[in-house]
Amino acid sequence: MEQLVVIGVPPAALVVLAGMLVLYASPADKAGQRFLLYLLAVGALLSFAVFIAVQLTPEQDNRPGAQVSAFLSPTLIGVLALIVTNLKSLRGTRPWVKVTALLLGLGFLALLPFTWSGAYVGSPLILAGALVLAIVWALARSSGALVAVVSALTLAGLALLNQDTLYSTTALPDWLRLPFAVLMSVLPGAVVPLAAVLFSTGLQRLPQPQKINQGISALRPWAPVLLRLGLALLLLGYYVYTIVWLSIWDQTSDGLGGVWLSTQAQLVSVGAGMFMVMSTTGKRRAAGAIFAVLVPLLVTQANRWGWDVSYHALTEERAAHIRSAVESYHARNGRYPEALGELVPRDLLFGLPETAEGQRRMTVHFLDTTVGRVCHANVSFPLEPEMVEPGLRARHAWLPSGRLLLIMRPGEVVTLAPCEASVEDLSGHYTDAFSRVAASDRSGNHLLLRSETAYWVVDGATLQARQTAVRPNEYEFHWDRYAFSPSGERLAIARLNGRDSTGGSTLYLLTAGAGDLVQSLSLDVASDQSAPMVEWLTNDELLLHGPGALNIVDFRSDPPTIRNVLRDIFNLDIAYPNDISAMMSCGDRAGKGYHVAVRVNHPRDKALYLYHAETGSSETLHPEGHALLICPDGQRGDLQQREDNPTYRDEYELIWVDAPGKPVSHFAVQGHTPRNYPMLHVTYLPVSDQLAFGSSQGVSLNALPGGETLAFWTLGGGISTYLLVPTDGNALVAVVDRIGLYYLPLPSPSP
Repeated sequence: MEQLVVIGVPPAALVVLAGMLVLYASPADKAGQRFLLYLLAVGALLSFAVFIAVQLTPEQDNRPGAQVSAFLSPTLIGVLALIVTNLKSLRGTRPWVKVTALLLGLGFLALLPFTWSGAYVGSPLILAGALVLAIVWALARSSGALVAVVSALTLAGLALLNQDTLYSTTALPDWLRLPFAVLMSVLPGAVVPLAAVLFSTGLQRLPQPQKINQGISALRPWAPVLLRLGLALLLLGYYVYTIVWLSIWDQTSDGLGGVWLSTQAQLVSVGAGMFMVMSTTGKRRAAGAIFAVLVPLLVTQANRWGWDVSYHALTEERAAHIRSAVESYHARNGRYPEALGELVPRDLLFGLPETAEGQRRMTVHFLDTTVGRVCHANVSFPLEPEMVEPGLRARHAWLPSGRLLLIMRPGEVVTLAPCEASVEDLSGHYTDAFSRVAASDRSGNHLLLRSETAYWVVDGATLQARQTAVRPNEYEFHWDRYAFSPSGERLAIARLNGRDSTGGSTLYLLTAGAGDLVQSLSLDVASDQSAPMVEWLTNDELLLHGPGALNIVDFRSDPPTIRNVLRDIFNLDIAYPNDISAMMSCGDRAGKGYHVAVRVNHPRDKALYLYHAETGSSETLHPEGHALLICPDGQRGDLQQREDNPTYRDEYELIWVDAPGKPVSHFAVQGHTPRNYPMLHVTYLPVSDQLAFGSSQGVSLNALPGGETLAFWTLGGGISTYLLVPTDGNALVAVVDRIGLYYLPLPSPSP
């Protein structure tokens, strides 16, 4: 879709060329009104083309309609903006011209919402982009001083984005939130037309070649030209810089900041190029065509640059700089700073992690969770763009021996022990080039490794590999799903059958030891990018959840029995996942019993439904706030209320899943407002029977059942805080987005 938006220049070029013919072939007194009627007709035809594509698209696959809308959206934005700026040409025209323009306009506006509903680019974004383009172009061309002021405000808005203000709106006063939200919405659409106006007016002011050398005076006419071109480059350059950094940190929270900025720039830049061509003459028109091509490519590449940077390595690099800065401060002052704000700029020098020849690398460290000690591993690997995951995720697995298996790069596999210098190279041990650790069982006895063309099961003790009969989905950015059963004896792989959801998916059941295929089951559940997710409930039953289906597959019969959780167990006639705010499942470690819960979000039903497989019974609960479900073996489920407008009321009801009828605990968590992200991260500590909550404010430790605060750690203030619990339960590891890791020893329980 992104590529279709980028290559949306040809239809825009055809519209502009035809429009120029209309202007030049018409008498001077009628050229404006004919050009406006032409634009209205073109807009209606473009919308009608997308309308037909959407109507002919099957309900289960919106790809054709989305592709057509992505291809034509930039042109339509330009056409709409040109219509707005040329409405003045209707003044003094004959009544039939006004009536024709009115009918075309009403028909076009009436068709627009139905045309673009459910397409790749919705009508609100089309209208907003066109209006911003038209308004900015008209205002900026009216006054050089005004364009300078608007450019300065736009640069200030980009600076706010780069200072994390985008993620800190909850700390703003109520009266300031709406204006700030409007500013952040308008900002991306304003940068590109501002740069286009500056380029266009700068080129128009190019001085004529001087036949006689006049010294310094000959350079004066160039000053306004250079100022406009320089400001245009500054706007685009800072915008690209902002996209890169938003894309880097989007990886930490699965955000879309970089995509948001780049997509809007792609859409508006083609229309801005159309304006440049229509407002200039001669060879200068080529600048508009170049602008419409280069700017979308530039912002698209900026988003990809950001995603190619490892935020893990960047955080490590920054942490090293901070440590060095703290030590420098101590050497100068004889004490450590009480806050990082005491460090002077010379102490803090941040940059992208680089090594020889500019190659970025990731260095592995181990954290001893019993004492909080960090040790450096004698291994690092390059952050290659072709790797599916930029960091350690999907590269490593723990083996039964306590060693770590690590894929350094495709085809290069090593094992190492924590905090030891020895590294065993297994690269020549296998005939295939493994590129991803897909899954491992709980004990590490069996691993599932993936190469470009095959899946392999690997014995965790002997490291011997056997190829399975299942081939990975061959298309880029398409995902298979996989999981080992609780006993580790079975392996399930759900594979998308083609490039989209039309062909469905296939569920394969294999033996974990040899990788032999036991059964295959055709499924009609799939999305355009992946097969349904696979989650084992017992050693014989697994849960499949994907678009439109939440099913339990029981392999104790042949063919397997499939039950729809919502319809067959809870007797609910609702859509999954649209009418669900949260879902969870948990099973006992013996692989015999399980529980499934869903939190409904429907206008007529907000209840929580809980199923107990051991008894075959279900409960209907009505929690007033967020619900925390505590499962056997310390597992927990966070079934929060869906809130369109976050209330930040951190009130919870604690429900013990394995004890139906046990009194529900009600409590409120303190100390986490205001914060930068609506949801709290919560984890249960079974050893001490306590709860811990993480946010941008820090981490709190809360007692059960009343929720009293036992301790609170104020940390670095990132976007949010994710919590990990070591198996001994004596500490917490807090992962603070954009900041780093914290080791938090827990207080000893009172006697």
